[in-house]
Amino acid sequence: MSEQQDAATQAIGKLTHHLTQVQQHPSLPLDASLFDDVEPLATSNSLDAKTARELLSQMTRLFTVLQQDPTPVIQLVTKIGAAFDFNTIRSLDPPIDFAGALVLAATPYHALALQTLEKAAWDVRHAEYIASIPNVISRLITLWLATDDIGTAERAGNVLHELLKVDRDPADSMGIESAPDFISSSNPHVAVDVSVSGTSASHGTGFVWKRVFGDRDVYALFFSLCGGKSVIHGIPDLSRSQKTIAQARLMSWLPKVGALSWEAITRSHHPDIEQDYGLKSPGLLDFISLHTVDYDGDILMHISLMEFFSDLLKTCNQPSK
Repeated sequence: MSEQQDAATQAIGKLTHHLTQVQQHPSLPLDASLFDDVEPLATSNSLDAKTARELLSQMTRLFTVLQQDPTPVIQLVTKIGAAFDFNTIRSLDPPIDFAGALVLAATPYHALALQTLEKAAWDVRHAEYIASIPNVISRLITLWLATDDIGTAERAGNVLHELLKVDRDPADSMGIESAPDFISSSNPHVAVDVSVSGTSASHGTGFVWKRVFGDRDVYALFFSLCGGKSVIHGIPDLSRSQKTIAQARLMSWLPKVGALSWEAITRSHHPDIEQDYGLKSPGLLDFISLHTVDYDGDILMHISLMEFFSDLLKTCNQPSK
């Protein structure tokens, strides 16, 4: 064994021992130096798959018991997890709590959660699985529109778009008609097991679309977080400046989704919600373009609105077929 290999083995052994101690005594302070010693092995792909997976499992078991800042653990999990596909991350024991990691206040966990959801967006079956997990999509939308972190917001918005993109059925102009009904009506506190049998590898069946537009509570988030009032219990009551930022994020995102399904952003999904915010014409497009932006009192938002219409014309010049 070379000197370098011996040093790597020792670093892994010390970290493994430390993780075992913390598991047994959750209040024990984390030794950040031990995580730092192993991190170069992760970034250089020097860890064999078996060792990497064992470390991942050992570290994720700490998430539910840690009594101190979890940042060193999460950062290393994120670095090691980058080399694995979604199936591997999904099968960790215990499984990662995606919904919990997306809670607005769970800042240290956001990068890990978004990295994993990005992996899910590569495969329609995985996107459907994500849409079936209670509260994941709703918390992803809340994080995207309400976080103060610009990088996190951009990443979350991109993830949501990619999940919709991979799960779209080209034969379904609305984007949600072909998805099973139980996706929109499922109890938000009960997990749904999505079978991959019968799922086409070339396109989706609209599970994600059904969750975003067909689930009443999820659809209401766009209005509550970007509109003039917050009417949903448990949703952050954003300040005027925060709502302005949320509106700008939605304006940036809608043209891309409209390019996937023009009908999804222009048709009514839940009339009672839309009417509550004064919409005369249904859909998110009418809401964001005519009922949110105070362009008379905010020159920057006026400019953003003009850019929004420009993007809309470029990407949605033809209704989706």
